[in-house]
Amino acid sequence: MSVKTGYCCRYLLIALLFFFISNALESQTKVGSTNGNTTVFGSGSISNNQIVNLTVSVRINNIQGSAPPTLRIHITNSRTSLNLEGFTDEKGEARFANIPYGDYAMEISGDIEGDTVNQRFTILAGDFQHTEMVTVKYKTPVTLGNDNTAGYPIAISELSVPQDAFDELHKGWADFQKKKYPEANKHYHAALAMYPKYASAMNSLGVLSLSQKDEVGAGKWFEQAIGADASFPDPYFHLARLARTRDDYPAIQQNLLKYTAIVPQNIKAIVMLAEAQMYNGNLDDAIGNTRKVHSMDHRSYTEVHIIAARALERKHLPNESIAEYLVYLKESPDGIYAQNVHQTLELMAQKYELPIKDRIQ
Repeated sequence: MSVKTGYCCRYLLIALLFFFISNALESQTKVGSTNGNTTVFGSGSISNNQIVNLTVSVRINNIQGSAPPTLRIHITNSRTSLNLEGFTDEKGEARFANIPYGDYAMEISGDIEGDTVNQRFTILAGDFQHTEMVTVKYKTPVTLGNDNTAGYPIAISELSVPQDAFDELHKGWADFQKKKYPEANKHYHAALAMYPKYASAMNSLGVLSLSQKDEVGAGKWFEQAIGADASFPDPYFHLARLARTRDDYPAIQQNLLKYTAIVPQNIKAIVMLAEAQMYNGNLDDAIGNTRKVHSMDHRSYTEVHIIAARALERKHLPNESIAEYLVYLKESPDGIYAQNVHQTLELMAQKYELPIKDRIQ
């Protein structure tokens, strides 16, 4: 067993924390701007403000490799009577979509010491994505193969991180989640002092800077993280979101192309990339990415059809554009943009002299 594979499970935790730490910066995808489109959409967030996608990330402290055995995850909310069950995948991860905000109890069971592990957590209003981290220990140590069987990207800088540095970073994450920002800052810097090329620590300092409204400082940390390890994906996404606050679509596209080359299945990143490509005039690429999202579980991203519709109209394909708007209405008849879509379709019917009313159910 090589030393490097022993760090695979470490990096799994780092990579799966991605969505949690990215919450420090508000994500907005605009569907506004009338340039090139018949539209009544204003600028604003496309994210659903009532629900959140939950990821449970299980860290195993006596496993080598990247594909831990399956564990059962049971989540309940006594106030709403919500009762969910899921199972960890080959990454040690379980996902739950469209979870309301509130207080939850979680039970993890399987071939672990104590048979079950119980943990309580809260999903706060304003969260977009919540990651809950749990550490367990198997009854019998497990050793897997030397390859990264889960297919999860392993950053170069993470393969030789000293255990002490990793522990300091983990303590920083815990303090950050509790909003103990000064303590988190100390742990991040301690981790970086132990391992000066620690891209994840630099990235975490960038996220911490964002929580303090220091976008300039955050950008510098993200750039340093990329300089330390260009294969570490998270800083590209954060830089894209920073660029998003400036409507800098070329920078958004540049960073997300690099990010999705490393993490190709992040649906949020693909939606953001498609929108940036639309604004940048890369219409075929934008449409291609909206098609990719449509082939995925995109229940929380039905507005991707609005992006496709606007790109298609810019290509002078009004019928195809209308079809995408209608798909949005079919998937989200009561969605936050439904009224705007209806108004846009009425304008398009007049502009292109096309019968649309009969196509709206």
